[in-house]
Amino acid sequence: MVDTSLITDELVSLRYRAALNDTASERLIEVVSARDRDREALPLDFDVLSTLDLPVLLIHGLQDEVIPASRTWELLNTIPSADSHIFNRCGHWTQIERADEFNEVVSQYLVRHGVTPGYSPSS
Repeated sequence: MVDTSLITDELVSLRYRAALNDTASERLIEVVSARDRDREALPLDFDVLSTLDLPVLLIHGLQDEVIPASRTWELLNTIPSADSHIFNRCGHWTQIERADEFNEVVSQYLVRHGVTPGYSPSS
């Protein structure tokens, strides 16, 4: 996170408690492995992505130290219907660090593409 003021005792406690479940150590190994892999190459089928014909919104924090923002550029240049929003002064948790702006960007994108407010896939 770029804004370290968001790292509260409550957040640390919440994340710590989540790490104590029975599968947390296995999941951590998977997450770290995926993060390291994705820094070098995205395990995606770019040929298939290049044929997508649906709206795609890519959101990234420019200072993301988990997955580099360059991954968004790769996907943006591959997916013909993709748009992106890059938050400056923001790390990996765009939805936390820039919550209000994140929600605004996503909401506007959904409305622009015909999803009405209050939409639920189960309704």
